Amino acid sequence: MLDEAQKALLVDLVEADRRVPREKRESFLATQVLNTDFAGAQILHPGWNDQERHVPVVDLEELASLGLLRRRSGGSRHDTWYSVTPDGVEQYTRIKEAQGQPIERVQRQVRNYIDAEPHRCRAVSRAASNGIQEMARSGRTAMER
Repeated sequence: MLDEAQKALLVDLVEADRRVPREKRESFLATQVLNTDFAGAQILHPGWNDQERHVPVVDLEELASLGLLRRRSGGSRHDTWYSVTPDGVEQYTRIKEAQGQPIERVQRQVRNYIDAEPHRCRAVSRAASNGIQEMARSGRTAMER
């Protein structure tokens, strides 16, 4: 099971791959950053936008252990080559579908709220209806209120 940071990393890696034309795609290099308090790696990939960002090595290893990344040794013990596997792309698709587009997320949240709180929605609807009736009786519009 991936945590949110690992899901975000997988999404970033797949999207980095997709920013490179298919015929120029290649594995990316994760170089461990030494002499820091953070056990991270710098990602070297032509589609990776944030060259200063360091990612946790344990997250890369977890993605690889789940078969979402393919791992092979680099030139030194601090370098590892990774590529996104077809399973990684499938998982990316599931993550993006679960997230939905921004408007879909909002719609889903509203629907969930409405479904979970039917009595609250009836009260809001009743209050709105009462407000409209009051305006109709007084002859005022919403802009005049």
